[in-house]
Amino acid sequence: MEALLVIDVQNGLVDLTQCDDTLANIELLIEKFQAQQKPIIFIQHMDDEKESVLYHASKGADIITRFQPYIKHLVTKKTPSAFYQTDLQELLASFSVNHVYITGFNTEFCCQFTAIAAYDRGFRTTLSRMQQIL
Repeated sequence: MEALLVIDVQNGLVDLTQCDDTLANIELLIEKFQAQQKPIIFIQHMDDEKESVLYHASKGADIITRFQPYIKHLVTKKTPSAFYQTDLQELLASFSVNHVYITGFNTEFCCQFTAIAAYDRGFRTTLSRMQQIL
């Protein structure tokens, strides 16, 4: 079974850049997984530092409004890896997932750390540009 991990698509990061094309591509990918009834898991980074754009008590930490209707499964994290001190691995096991597709923001940081952790845990892992996944 395949699952999609949508990482850190949060107001605090999206507001920092012009990313309409990226969001449109992520939404196409979400819709593809949804149509195939494959699990979609949103990952939300929560910082404790008030100066952070992802401070847990701010609007910046919220998943963007556009994607909120898609959220059925949500994992919160405090580190770059979505596996570290979260229930992500158990959630994936509950769906019998053996292949994770990873999309989202901060590819060079949270997406990459999560991809490495997924691979280390035995998951087939796809982290690539949207055009390659679609």
